[in-house]
Amino acid sequence: MGKGISQIARSREIPGWSLPDREHDRFEIGLEVASRHPGKKCAYIKSIGYEGSGEDLVNSCGHLNQVCAADSFLDKRIKMTAWLKADLHPEAVGRLELSAIGDWGWYCKWNGTFDNMSDRQLTGKTEWKQYSLVIDVLPGSYSLLFGVFLIGIGKIWLDEVSIEIVDKDTPLTGLRPHPINLNFEET
Repeated sequence: MGKGISQIARSREIPGWSLPDREHDRFEIGLEVASRHPGKKCAYIKSIGYEGSGEDLVNSCGHLNQVCAADSFLDKRIKMTAWLKADLHPEAVGRLELSAIGDWGWYCKWNGTFDNMSDRQLTGKTEWKQYSLVIDVLPGSYSLLFGVFLIGIGKIWLDEVSIEIVDKDTPLTGLRPHPINLNFEET
């Protein structure tokens, strides 16, 4: 079955979600009926045909994301849960990301305000699986950025995204809870 206009909606047709302008020449986002649940839509991001060098292939990066105000979550720990499915080139990876942006800038993993699954990325071809990220929304946060991004060539589907406030006892996912491999003997 071909992908007609009734099956795909470009980024301007996904309320709240976007693909940064600088990424439109290498990636597209849209909606498909091919969801985890029959009859419902899911979003996707996929690379679009371009001939690049090996370095370009590995380094091209596209984002399907959303930005909103952090006011409702200030001084709270939040958990984002989403379902992902991937069909990725062997050199490509996919990641879910969640970031509280504040006075410190947009990327600050050391203070627990950022996680992008860098230690547990999607690779290859996967079926639907649920993933969760937990961060702190510190005082001074002014927005949240969340979504999925694709590095390289392939396609990632995103469905059933939720963000909830959780107890401070819920472990952060972007920070290691304690030092590891201090004697360099672990492999």
